[in-house]
Order: sequence, then C-alpha cells, then structure tokens
Amino acid sequence: MHIPEHNYKFDLKAVTELIRGLSRAPVNEEAVFCGPYENVQEILQQEFGITTSDDIKSTLATYGLGPCTSILGYGDIQDLTTGSPLTIGFLTHLQPTTNIDITFGILLYNLLRLTKRQPICFQSRIVGGLRGMSEKRVEQLRRKLTIPLRKDITFNLVEEKVLGRKSIDAVLDVKNRQVYYNYDPLQNPFRRELLEQWKMGVIYHCKTPSLVYFPSNLQ
Repeated sequence: MHIPEHNYKFDLKAVTELIRGLSRAPVNEEAVFCGPYENVQEILQQEFGITTSDDIKSTLATYGLGPCTSILGYGDIQDLTTGSPLTIGFLTHLQPTTNIDITFGILLYNLLRLTKRQPICFQSRIVGGLRGMSEKRVEQLRRKLTIPLRKDITFNLVEEKVLGRKSIDAVLDVKNRQVYYNYDPLQNPFRRELLEQWKMGVIYHCKTPSLVYFPSNLQ
C-alpha cells in the first residue's frame, strides 16, 4: 500500500545531483542496482518502509546517505494463511536529528503487525553517516541492533558501511535477499517526486520518520 504524498514537486534531477554528484562514494560495480524498477518503493529522507517478499513492491531503496544514516534488514517467518515461508524487510532513512529511541519503538510496533509475534531474526545493516560527524549516531544504532529489546524480534548486525567521506545509497531487495549500495533514482521511471517541504528543510525538525510503505496484504 502506497501512502499518498503531497503534490508539491520540484526539479528532482537538480536535487539528486546535489546529493549524489561529486559526493558519490566509490562502490563495487557488482553492487549497482539495475532494476526491475517497477518493484521499487523509494524511501526519502526521514521516512521508513516495510515490505515482504511476495509484495508488489518487494524492493526498498534510498539514496544520499551522509550525514543521514540507514538501518535495514530482512528476516523470515511463516505466512499463517498459506503456511509458506515469508521474508519481511525494512529500510529507514534517518536524519541527524532523529530520536533513535522513539524511532525504534515505532519500527518494532509496525514489524509486530506483520510477524504476529512469531519469532524472527533480522539480518541487519547500518549504512551511511559521515566521518567526523556521525560517530555518535552510528554507535546509537549499533547499540540498538546488538542489545536485545524483545525475545520475539532480534537483530543480527551482519555489516556496516558507515562513516565514509562521501554519500552512499542503500537498496534492499527482499524477494532475492540482496543488498546494493549504488542506486540512481534518475534511472527509475517510477521514481517519487521529492516534497516541496523537503526542499524547504521543514522535515529537518521532525524527530521521527514517517511510515510510507506497508504491505497491504498483511494489514
């Protein structure tokens, strides 16, 4: 289910070049995401999304991380309706002013809506942040992912791509359990338009991210 956004639009190409352009982080070419784009749900700044392996939007993508950070992960449960295995994935785009404690509470609440309290372990990653600016934030996220908060939802921190000198992207293909660190929204014909309020910096004052995608078949 896509949650509608405001219709305020501006030049995505100009902003994308500003975010990514000269500040692109070097990545292995094997990690470049090349589609299919019709399955992608973009997560913009101060947003998060949750999806499943059988959802039409089974891939979550964000870009321009730095000094913003992202946590993402996927884990398996059983579909209680069909009895088949089901993979759940989440991805966030957190700005430096985000309240991490409240954000994790919101994330856990929405994950519980899907798991129905089935035990699940998310193979998780921390991405983004800038060296000299984001060390404290990365440590906060690391602590949240490594200290158990619940018995039925746990996080296994398998990788960190953090504290570089340039920005980085993050793509989680839940269906194929693949993670990519190079994503160009200009190649996506279904890309979202950025909000005018994002351009104006209004959301910088928001302390928690907004949920912009949740699988409709599991609500």
